[in-house]
Amino acid sequence: MSNLRYNQQGMTIIEVLVALAIFSITMVGIYSLFNLATRVTSDTRARVDATAIANQRLEMVRNLRYDDVGTEGGVPSGTIPRTEEIVRNRISYTVTTDVMYIDDPFDGLAGEVPDDLFNSDYKRVRVEVAWPRALNDSPVIFISDIAPKGIESDITGGTLNLTVFDALGNIVPTADVHLENTDVVPVINLDTQTTVTGKLILPGMTPSVETYDIVVTKAGYSTDQTHETDPVNNPNPNPPPISIFDGIVTEHSFTIDQLSALTIQTRNLDESAIGNIDFSLRGSKTIGTDGAEQPIYKYQLAHATDATGVITLNDMEWDTYTLSIDGALSGYDIAGANLPLPINLLPGSNQTLDIYVAPHTDHSLLVTARGESGALIENASVHVTNAAPLYDATQTTTSYGQTFFSNLANSTYTVEVTAAGYEVYAQDIPIDGWTSAELFLTESP
Repeated sequence: MSNLRYNQQGMTIIEVLVALAIFSITMVGIYSLFNLATRVTSDTRARVDATAIANQRLEMVRNLRYDDVGTEGGVPSGTIPRTEEIVRNRISYTVTTDVMYIDDPFDGLAGEVPDDLFNSDYKRVRVEVAWPRALNDSPVIFISDIAPKGIESDITGGTLNLTVFDALGNIVPTADVHLENTDVVPVINLDTQTTVTGKLILPGMTPSVETYDIVVTKAGYSTDQTHETDPVNNPNPNPPPISIFDGIVTEHSFTIDQLSALTIQTRNLDESAIGNIDFSLRGSKTIGTDGAEQPIYKYQLAHATDATGVITLNDMEWDTYTLSIDGALSGYDIAGANLPLPINLLPGSNQTLDIYVAPHTDHSLLVTARGESGALIENASVHVTNAAPLYDATQTTTSYGQTFFSNLANSTYTVEVTAAGYEVYAQDIPIDGWTSAELFLTESP
């Protein structure tokens, strides 16, 4: 009998635990639903307030004189602050107002036939109200057109037609554009975006010669811009600040694309890592020329691998980069690479470049064997000879199509390359310091 009572009590405890578990799950669900309902209600109330703020801002704009409808530092310039913080019901709202002239195609467009000499037909106002949202990440956006009294505005000026492309020539939508000009009155300091078609058209701009500075970028993208004239560092910038002429459409394009990462590893010829190697990395893009008409490169920096022989360069712009090592200072020469040098860094990529080094000698030769299409040739036989001083050595190329000859003299050497399926290639190459030669072989008939 006592055993039976014990079992009945055990079952009762289990039942209580199950009931408590069910009750807990139910209460958690009820709490979640209640919390969700609270957040929905809060977000709905906030959206109602945001809508009211946007309506009030548009109503304020409609009551301004037409000439005052514009943003501080914008095109057109006016009395409206572009961004403003408004607190309502303990929520902080960011109000962004953009105003731009519209060239309506009804009476022709500037630069086309028929040419619209007065292309600042009316103004388009865009009001965006944003706030920290729990559920919906969409701000409230209102757009309204403000027309002048009469048929159309007689405001003159020039028109900027700006287009943003990527590395392949495709348009880049909603790119960030910063436009600045401190030489005109009123001063222009405008932040805006291109449309989904990658364009930004700004009629009614004050005429001015080479004074409009423009910077174009986008989150996760590179930057393209105009450059001011600097008598010391960049006397001949390219491109210089943009000019705007009265009644003329100025067209300009910028190119940006996704940023990349480049990891560089320095190794001995036996594949072991070697650290603390200094090197210079230079892109091919330029931003102007110096007083001697020599190019000023957009990217040219000194770097060094760490103790493990690795360095990762983030936020790199797509470009063709030349890597060089000062053998006399570092004690090493470039003896090969796993990728063709200079390296072509593609947009939105993560590439690893292995640089093989050998002890520095005054004169050396790095040979790269390629086919007519540019393909690297592995196991090609490279025969290097010289009569005075006497030299005769043969090496085979690696899987990267390269082989390295050191301890050479400042002289002209004969290089002969043979490979299966290719005709024999021979060339005299003058050696002066560290020398690199790419040799292109012709396929056998």
